[in-house]
Amino acid sequence: MTDPILLSFAVAYAVSSAVLFAWVRRVPVQLREYCYPLLGLVVLAAVTHTLSGLTVGVIDLGSAEFDVFNVIDGSIAYGVLFGAAALLADVTRRQLWVAVALPATMNVAFQGAAVTDGILALVGALIVIFGYPVLCWLYFRSFVETVRQTSRARQRLYRKFRNLLLFLIGFLILIAFTSLDFFVSDISDTLIAYVDFLLRVGFAGFLFANISVFYDFEASVTADS
Repeated sequence: MTDPILLSFAVAYAVSSAVLFAWVRRVPVQLREYCYPLLGLVVLAAVTHTLSGLTVGVIDLGSAEFDVFNVIDGSIAYGVLFGAAALLADVTRRQLWVAVALPATMNVAFQGAAVTDGILALVGALIVIFGYPVLCWLYFRSFVETVRQTSRARQRLYRKFRNLLLFLIGFLILIAFTSLDFFVSDISDTLIAYVDFLLRVGFAGFLFANISVFYDFEASVTADS
């Protein structure tokens, strides 16, 4: 049995990967390293959506299904995106680990809550609910104090990443609402997959479109060294 929604988005990710790869080839060589992580997320999504669409790695739990590759894909994607923003803020190693681990944990918690009930589902939901304001505090308060000590170019780039974080937060909120019984299942699944697509491809497109900012970033790194 296959999932046409996931397979359709797998094709969309594959096409987007080809477009982004062609775009990267037009980026100056010294700046391409900044594009590869986001391009990698889109390629990874193409692979995981294909596997999930073919029900590979999907565990039947009776009343629900647990998609292993979807959990892995989401955890890596959110960890990389939030971690990239934290790196721009020049945070400590401990803060970086928190920035990467928290959104990844929230993803696992939500996916676990979706296939369980009782206390486990409640714990998963609470992790997502309380993790949200913690992320806001980190990126809008704690990390801002750190990034102020860096170059202006780095600060400008961080602010752009921080603003895109609003989109990520909106994505998490949308996931929480559409997982309820307010929508027909197919519509809910399509909305989640669509926002997921915009998250990865849109973020990559934003970075590529603003890649010239990294000239200043490289200059600041050289100056710091």
